[in-house]
Formats: sequence, structure tokens, C-alpha cells
Amino acid sequence: MPSLQKVKDLIHQIRSCKTAALERDLVNRECAKIRDTLSLEHNDVRHINVAKLLYIFMLGYPAHFGQMECLKLISSNSFTDKKIGYLGSSLLLDERQDVHLLLTNSIKKEFNHTSQYVVGLALSTLGCILSAEMGRDLATEVEKLFSHKHSYVRKKAALCAVRIVSKDGDLAENFKSSVKKLLSDRNHGVVLGGVTLGTVICQKRPEFLEELRPNVSHLVKLMRTLLQTTHAPDHDVQGVTDPFLQVNILTFLRILGKGDEKSTESMNDILAQVATNTDSGRNVGNAVLYETVRTIMEIQAEKGLRVLAINILGRFLLNSDKNIRYVALNTLLKSVHTADGPAIQRHRTTVLDCLKDPDISIRRRAVELCFALITKDNIETLLTEILALLETAPEELKMYVVSNIFLPIERYAPTDEWHICTVLDLLRTAGGYIRDDQVSSIISLFASHPEQHPVIAAKLYRVVREDASLQPVVQVSVWCLGEFGEVLTTLEHKIEEVDVISTLNELMHSTLLNSMSKIFTFNSLMKLSVRLKQQSSIDSIRSILGDYTNNMDAELQQRAVEYCILFKQYDHMRANLLEEIPLKSTDENRPTEEPSLDVQSTKTVPPPSANQDVDTLLGTFGSSEPVPESTAAVNGLDSSSILLGILGDSDSVMSSTTRGHAVQGNDLDSILGLTSASVSQIPSITAYEKKDIIITFNFEKNPTTPGSFQIKMKAKNTAFVEITSFLFQAAVPKVYTAIL
Repeated sequence: MPSLQKVKDLIHQIRSCKTAALERDLVNRECAKIRDTLSLEHNDVRHINVAKLLYIFMLGYPAHFGQMECLKLISSNSFTDKKIGYLGSSLLLDERQDVHLLLTNSIKKEFNHTSQYVVGLALSTLGCILSAEMGRDLATEVEKLFSHKHSYVRKKAALCAVRIVSKDGDLAENFKSSVKKLLSDRNHGVVLGGVTLGTVICQKRPEFLEELRPNVSHLVKLMRTLLQTTHAPDHDVQGVTDPFLQVNILTFLRILGKGDEKSTESMNDILAQVATNTDSGRNVGNAVLYETVRTIMEIQAEKGLRVLAINILGRFLLNSDKNIRYVALNTLLKSVHTADGPAIQRHRTTVLDCLKDPDISIRRRAVELCFALITKDNIETLLTEILALLETAPEELKMYVVSNIFLPIERYAPTDEWHICTVLDLLRTAGGYIRDDQVSSIISLFASHPEQHPVIAAKLYRVVREDASLQPVVQVSVWCLGEFGEVLTTLEHKIEEVDVISTLNELMHSTLLNSMSKIFTFNSLMKLSVRLKQQSSIDSIRSILGDYTNNMDAELQQRAVEYCILFKQYDHMRANLLEEIPLKSTDENRPTEEPSLDVQSTKTVPPPSANQDVDTLLGTFGSSEPVPESTAAVNGLDSSSILLGILGDSDSVMSSTTRGHAVQGNDLDSILGLTSASVSQIPSITAYEKKDIIITFNFEKNPTTPGSFQIKMKAKNTAFVEITSFLFQAAVPKVYTAIL
């Protein structure tokens, strides 16, 4: 037999290589020697060659030629050979290679081996390289090993069964009846395998939940035993008895108790014991408490228990460990829109402290939770902290905050003055991150409050003088200066007209502004030409506009030419063309009250108007006769109830959009008895107002299509977040045709 280098010598040589080229050369030479040695069929050194191949493979070099050698080692009677063979099979083989199917018979044979360690090797390898075909062939054999006399084998069999069910959920049928047997084992490792197996079966095959729910009582008994065990050296981890088993049992209980009141009642007491008796001073105890909180929040636990879970999360927020604070914020965010919202509000101060955390991920989660916690009672406190965060926040966090801050400000602003001052502070702090659609909303807000125009104009004038590099801020500022900039000349600290024009002229020459911002400035100058009083100011504006008639920017040049023509040929019309733009008040878009936490509640229309709207809608669909007494209950329903009947009481989430449909029939006007005058008098109705969705109907006759009647639907989203998956359904009597 040729002399053979040991594995540790090969490792030493490879580590001594100075360059990657030297390492590749050494590996290639060693692989060639291994091939030559394997071809000689020396069984005594085969396991050494395969061991060296495995090390080479772990370095990233190909070692596929050693696959068949692993199979030969598995068939050997030596335990050393089997150990290396199974290890090599686990590394070199997987379900994508057909060679692994040759292991099926060998593994099945090893299940009957007298040594528990050989059986354990076979089960471990099966779990690593398992394919759906191997799972179907060996599932029955694995199940038989649940009754093996050695707990080591039973534990390995349970873990292998977990892999089989994870690979093919249809095989869960073979193992569901064995879960109870595994849970009754005295060995903690076997019990842990049984709990994991039951959890995977429930996840893969939810229809088996009812069959596994009787195990809840046994799981509760196991948890109580673990809590009462004070001294268990084999399972104690920092004062907590087998925390790994406790966490997995709690996970299994969460799955079994979700949606089942009876199971929930049986586990309420043990969950309360775990929540109160587990030490939160160490990370192990925090892991168990966190899993307990997750279980309480997902099952139908009693209110006192849910409040206890929220308080545990509040203590987590005070922990020095960043990971614990993060998971606490994440869990609170998931629960804030449920009935637990008031309990979470009590920890608002702690959440605000997280805004100052140096970790960006914690600050991001804290901001999201703050937005969810905003109400009309605490908006001033929360917004102050959020705006302070913007002073030092990184760019990506500023973008998120600015994108989401306007809706709660508009919804819960206590006064118009506070609303405007807050928006002005936001422009100063993070104005560069405002979206284009938000620019138009801010302009509409400022224009609709004339009593605040002096304050707005003065602050925006100072902002644009200090920093003209933020495009959204410049666009809002110059629009406001053009629309009501004349108020600057009436302030206590008066600003001269020439200074205003000079500022706008400097913006036009600034290299920091893009084309759109310069167009805003251009229009502002033109509007000021009819708002300023001094003739010299008007002449200056006319001169500035004339300078851009030959500008390289086509848009600016076109506007300059048009405005100059307006000055020369249509000067008598200039004042009317450039008068103040009437804008709709933003108060119409602001919700009148805070939405209820009970998602089932709906706001009803007052009875008189509701009945009138219902009668109108019924008349529209062809019912011209008086409503009989048997249908009087319909008139008592609000518009929301009628629309729910039309939509089939669908609970699907809808997004804010606007669509219309027309109902067309043969000579619809004569059938309904409606003339053009009566059609124009039909008032609009609020047909649906629920779950942050408001839907209104407007009625009008279609002038282009005789014999048709048009109902325009407008849907409005008043929620904090964007709503998707909008689904609109319409139903009409069979005598009519609905055209969407």
C-alpha cells in the first residue's frame, strides 16, 4: 500500500499557501493522487481519501468524483467508514442528483442496525438529502422508529419526520397519530421533536388542526411541569428550565388556540403563569416572554391577559438590548389597530424615547408606531417629537416621515393656525423630501386660509432667502408670494416691493433650481404684476420677463413671449386673467371625528335624509310606486346597508378611486317618469361609510345617449395607509343593462 498523507497534514499545507494560485495547484495535485489511490481499491485508506475530499469540497473545489466512494463506505461494516460515508453523502449529494436514490436501500437497512448510533447516522443523512421520492419510500420506516428503545433514535426519528412533512405535506397523514406518543415521552429531546412535528403538520395541513387540538391539555400540563421544576441540571439554562422546549410549546399552543375558544380558555391560566413567573432579567427569560406575548396576542385571550402582554412589551422597550426593543416595537405596531390600542397608548412616552435611539432600525419602527398612535388628543406631543427627529434623521428616514406625516396632520390638527405652523416647520426642516402631490396640497392649504397669509408669506420669504436649493420649498414659496405676496408690504416689519422682485429675480438666475421651479417663479412674477401697486415694480417685472424671450429653455421662452404679448396687446385683460385662484377649503377633506377602533361600527345618515336618499335610489332603479309597509324596514336602513346589499356584503379592502357606471334601458325616461328637470334635482347620497372608506353617488342624465341614466361613484380613502385590492360590484334589475 502506498504511503498516504494524513488529513491534518493536507490542512497544514493548504493553510501555508501564500497565494490562491499556489493553493489551486496544491489542491489539483492532491486530487490527482486521491483519484489514483481510489482506483487501486484500498479499502483501509478509503475513508482517509474521502475525508480529504470533503475538506477540499468545503474550500469550494469540485469533489463530485467522490460520491460513489461515499456509498462504498456506507456499505462497510466499520463504524468509522460508515461515519465518513454518511458525512460525505450529506455534503456531496442532494435531491437534484440521481445518485442519492441509491442510498434508499442502504438507509432502510441501517434502520434495523443494532447500534443506535448507526441508526442515528442514517436518520441524519436522510434528513439532509431527503427528496419527495425518498420520503414516500421511507416514511413508514421512520414512523416505526418512534417506538425504538433508545431515546436518541426516537429523537432523530422525530426530527427526520419533520423534514419529511416539510418536503411533502401529503405525508403528514402518516405522522399525525404519532404526535401524542412523542409528547408523552419522558425525554425532553423527543418531546421537542414531537412538538416541532405537530407544528409543521398544522402549518402544512391546516385541516388536521381539529385532530391535534385534544393535545392542548397535555401541552398545558407540560408547560406547568417545566415552570414548577426548580432544579434540573440537564435542562437548566440561566435559571429557566429548558427554554427551547418552552418556546416551541408556546408556538404550538398559538397555532392550536387560534380561532378556537375552548382551547383558548384551557391555556389562559398557564399563559398568565408564564408571563408573571418568568425572569426577564436574562435573555433566555425574554425569549420565553416574547413567545408568550405572541401567543396571547394571536389567540382569543381575555382582556386582562392582553393588557399584561402589552405591559411586558412596554418593559421590553426599556431593555438595553437593541434586538429586544426592536421586536417589542414590531409587535406593538401589529397590535395598535386592534382593541389593544388604548393599552398601548399608556406606553407612548417610552415609544417616544425610542425616537432618540442611535440604531436606525429602531428609530424607523418607533416612527411607524408613533404615526399609528396619533389621535386628536396627543397629536401636538407626538408631532413635536417627530419633527425634532427630522433634524438629525438620515435621508431614508426623512423620506418616510415626510411621506406619511401630512395625513395625520390634516386629520387631527386641533386648529388651523397649528396646522399651518406645523407645515411651515416641516418645510423648513425637511422640505426637500416633499413629493409633488404634497406640494399641491400644501399650496391649497395655505391659499384657503387668508387670515394666515401675512404669517405664511413672511415665513416663506425668509425660508427662500436663506436656502434656495430645495425645489419643493421654492415652488410652494414662490407660488404663495405670487398669489398673496403683496401682504409683505403691509407687515409691521415692512418688506419693500423691490426686495420681493429682486428675490424672485435671483431665483430665476439660480443654478440650483430646476426648470419646473423656475416656471413657478416666472408665474409668480407675472401674478405680482397685478398685485403690487408701484409702477416701477411693474416695469421691473416686465423687464425681467422680456429678458427670457430668447432663453434656451423652450418652456421659459414660450411663457416669456406669451406674457410679453399680454403686457403689450392685452394689458386691459391682465388683471382679470391673473386674479386670485379660488381654491376649495381643505376643511372639506378633514375627517370630522376620530375613526372608531371597532371596525364593525358604521356612521349612519340622519333618518330624514337617509329615507329621502333611499327613495330616490329606489326610484332610479324603476320603482315609481309607493313603497309598501312590508318594505318599510328598507327605508330605515342607511345608505351603507343598501350598498352592502348590492355588493354582496363584501369585506374586501378597497382603495381610493373614482369609477362610474350607467344603467341603460328602453326609453328609461318614460319608464321612470323622469324629465331633465327632475333628473338634475336628484341629490347626491353617501352610500357607504365604513372601515375608512366613504362612497358617494351622484346622479345625472347622459346627454349624449338618450334613454340612459348615469350614476357616478366617488370613493374616498381616509385611512393612514394606502388601501389596495379595490373591488367594485354593481347589480341592477334584469330589465336594465349596467355598463361600467
